[in-house]
Parts: sequence; C-alpha cells; structure tokens
Amino acid sequence: MLKKKIEEEAAKYKHINVK
Repeated sequence: MLKKKIEEEAAKYKHINVK
C-alpha cells in the first residue's frame, strides 16, 4: 500500500519534471 502511494507520487513528480 505505502509503496503504491510512493509510486503514484513519484509519477506525479515525474510528470511535473517532464513539464
């Protein structure tokens, strides 16, 4: 569960970085 949340946040940060 925690790992999944971290992955979701990581994807968000990655999306922001790409932008």
